[in-house]
Amino acid sequence: MLPTARCSKTFTNFCFPSATLNATRHREWLLEIDFAKRETFAYACEAYSRILELGKTRSTRNRLLSELADGAMPPDERVHGAEYVDILREAVAAGNGWKSIRERCSPSRSPRGEQATESRSTPT
Repeated sequence: MLPTARCSKTFTNFCFPSATLNATRHREWLLEIDFAKRETFAYACEAYSRILELGKTRSTRNRLLSELADGAMPPDERVHGAEYVDILREAVAAGNGWKSIRERCSPSRSPRGEQATESRSTPT
């Protein structure tokens, strides 16, 4: 496993209480990554890191992304190839690709109004 992938796995597994840090009321993990997308997150971080390292210009980064999309996908059944490439495409186009990857791999959140309605309608 490459260093960036190791680092991204560390972040997805990092829990505030286990590090003797206080969790906030709404946040227990350092990075909120959807459990089903942890491997996608790790592979996307690794690929994006290499794209940034090798591609000094936007056109070079786009060419590298095209080469990656045409090549073999990560050898992991938990990673959906089309979604992986789409996440990287969005990251390469974004001003802050790291944030884009994190947001795409984060758990879905329902709007606050829906949560409040659901919690009020739940019988106790």
